[in-house]
Amino acid sequence: MKSFEKKEKYLFISPIRLSIFALILVSFVACKSGEKMQSELSVSYSSTPQTFDLSPDERRLLERKANVGDVDAALRLNEYFALSVGEPDKGVPYLRMAVEKGNRRAMWILASHLVNSESGGNCEALALYENLSRIEIEEVERNDAKRTWLTLQAKLGTCP
Repeated sequence: MKSFEKKEKYLFISPIRLSIFALILVSFVACKSGEKMQSELSVSYSSTPQTFDLSPDERRLLERKANVGDVDAALRLNEYFALSVGEPDKGVPYLRMAVEKGNRRAMWILASHLVNSESGGNCEALALYENLSRIEIEEVERNDAKRTWLTLQAKLGTCP
């Protein structure tokens, strides 16, 4: 009788053992399919110039849009010239166009560019930072603009 009881004991699979077996099986299958998926993935890296590059057709299209007042096109062209071509001065006319439309992002970029460039546009940057410090923007941005404006004002004195 005892041998029969032993056999019966081993034939019985407890729910815990069954759950552990199922978990291991699912993990194995998921791992194998994950390896397959991982090997099928291809990763490509690109540099900043490649990321912001434009084809000649894309550039012409954006130039047409910017010339009729599309602020997003103007900002994208500025990114192209500054980050892909490496000639940020060529993007300044597009920034000015966006600033005329009241775009705050363009004001920040143009003011920063003018302060950091050798073109001597600090008085224009001063005016942009002054405008940024007065318009309705987040308090942190307004304080940054005010601080930069005051620093530039102290450095430059008065502008014509």
